[in-house]
Amino acid sequence: MFYKIDLNNNANISAAELRALLLGIKLEEAGLRNQDFVKKVMEDFDASGNGQIEETKFHRGISKWLYDANHPADNNQYDEGPKIFARTAKVI
Repeated sequence: MFYKIDLNNNANISAAELRALLLGIKLEEAGLRNQDFVKKVMEDFDASGNGQIEETKFHRGISKWLYDANHPADNNQYDEGPKIFARTAKVI
């Protein structure tokens, strides 16, 4: 997935590459605006603040989101707004 998002193959994902990914995703239906999503991803994944998400930061960020979604009792103190991945009781 990382390499599909990294359009210029420089081993980093920029905010512009995240925006390009979001063109085909309907985040509005989940109550999110594209710009809000890009900002949240950059805040959560770009720990160094260099404006780039390296592959290791990408994997670490996705892993944290998935862990948080599956362990809501462990992350109550981290309620920072909309959840990108949320656990649901609905079976699809």
